[in-house]
Order: sequence, then C-alpha cells, then structure tokens
Amino acid sequence: MSVETDINIGSRLSSVRKMHHLSQRELAKRAGVTNGTISLIEQNRVSPSVGSLRKVLQGIPMSLSDFFSLEAAPRQEVFFAAGELLEIGDATISYRQVGRDLDGQALQMLHERYAPGS
Repeated sequence: MSVETDINIGSRLSSVRKMHHLSQRELAKRAGVTNGTISLIEQNRVSPSVGSLRKVLQGIPMSLSDFFSLEAAPRQEVFFAAGELLEIGDATISYRQVGRDLDGQALQMLHERYAPGS
C-alpha cells in the first residue's frame, strides 16, 4: 500500500513565515541562519535536515509537529465552467452565481439571462 507523503517544505515554510508577518531576512536573523538559507529552502533548492528545519522554526517560534500538521490552504478557483454556476433565479430570469463559498465576501458576481423580448 502506497501513501502520498510528498510535502512541499519550501512553500509550507514560505506560507508560515508570511502568516507570521516575517520577512526572509527577519526569520533568518531570529533563527541564526543566513537569509540565503531561508530563500533556498523556500525555493526547494535545498532540502533541510530535521535539525536545520527545527532551528529555522524556532525563529517563528513553531514546533516541527505544528509545522507538519498545518492544513494547506485550499486553492482559490478563479475560473468556473457554465455547469458550475449556481442558479438562483426563477422561471422568467436566470441569475447564475459565479463562484462558490461566498460567505463573508463583499462582492457577488451574477451571470444574468433574460428571455427574448423581456
């Protein structure tokens, strides 16, 4: 039985760093490494050892278990096929909502269709 275990450490570190409002330079300073090291890890050009990753995460501060247990943010879709639009109109006018999960959003886009001669 095969389990997918590929974790993109670079993008995860970048997300965590930005979530804590830290620049690469500031994180490097706190962790006692060079900002080039942070950059290389975030670009996935080097794979850090457990010890060096722990050292970098201490600059946030965050434990290894917290780092690896974070859920990846879902990708936000920006293109929707016609069949994915939610119909919210009635028999005379068609209003189809563009997008999903719009709770708390300030903008709602609708695709409107009117019957001929309306």
